[in-house]
Amino acid sequence: MIHINTKVKTLLQKIKPIWLIFFATVVLLIVEIFIILLFHLLNIPQGSNLPMILPTSLLEVSISLIVIIPSFFIIAPITETFIFQYLFYEGMCVKHGLSKKKFIFFSAIIFGLLHFSYWSTIFISFTICVVFNYLYAILREANSKKVFLIICSIHSLLNILAVLLKYLPHYF
Repeated sequence: MIHINTKVKTLLQKIKPIWLIFFATVVLLIVEIFIILLFHLLNIPQGSNLPMILPTSLLEVSISLIVIIPSFFIIAPITETFIFQYLFYEGMCVKHGLSKKKFIFFSAIIFGLLHFSYWSTIFISFTICVVFNYLYAILREANSKKVFLIICSIHSLLNILAVLLKYLPHYF
């Protein structure tokens, strides 16, 4: 197990940030879709934190875009990365010397619970945050100056894809 973890760390620390962002986003999207399908097959109620308000006029579309783009694609990823990766990591691992495993899971549990609307949403948010935290810890350990930007970018892309997957089918 340690040997595999070392290889993964080395690979993630060497890969170019743009490819890491792309790869992590694709993998997390596949994981999210798999979890949704699994919950569907098990007949567990599912939902989304996104409101199901479909704009009908050009004015409503414009207002929705003015609100959704900054809040879901910019503000939320920056704020959540700052709280759940930066503050938790710096507070738990750096300042208090707790293990990275405790950081990864404690932060992810809080993140998942704060995204509560359905069990599927909690589980998906928890899983995504575990990956964000793992990446953050590995890249932070390697003294990557771009770690915050990388996690924010992955988070933002996932939010963009979630919004597109939720709303696009209603327009086509």
